[in-house]
Amino acid sequence: MPSSTFEISSMEELDLLLTSTNSPLVMYFYADWCTPCELMSPSIEEFTEDFDDMKFVKVNVELRKDIKSRYGIEIVPACVILNQGEELYTFYGARKDALQDVLSQIQLNYCYE
Repeated sequence: MPSSTFEISSMEELDLLLTSTNSPLVMYFYADWCTPCELMSPSIEEFTEDFDDMKFVKVNVELRKDIKSRYGIEIVPACVILNQGEELYTFYGARKDALQDVLSQIQLNYCYE
């Protein structure tokens, strides 16, 4: 199965995405050298199916230092969760169950059928 997330390649691409989506956006910040990121990546892919009413994107902090700086990311893995451009929550670490709880709460409050 192909990846359900896609890599943000520029600040312009991110800004376009922020203005064009009405569902919560989960930005997953990672680095290729980061072992906890390697452990968390499969969970992020799993969450794209479990939380299909949210949009998931990946941001490589080594390639997109501008986006990393915009959101103040100093530690990876990290997820910044936004709704219509507004930051709702920033999650740090490779704790799948804890992130799943956060996403479930966001889904309850911000996803509508």
